[in-house]
Amino acid sequence: DTRTPYDVREVIRRVVDGSRFHEFKRLYAETLVCGFARIWGHEVGIVANNG
Repeated sequence: DTRTPYDVREVIRRVVDGSRFHEFKRLYAETLVCGFARIWGHEVGIVANNG
């Protein structure tokens, strides 16, 4: 169901290498997810909406 809410952090963990995601300022905003990870060995920044 496309209307069922989900935690975007779980999606990020499934995409990034080794399920390692270094979130930046987690307590700053509940609906904003921002951090760093590696995908296929490349360092990437991730910004996502969790709202």
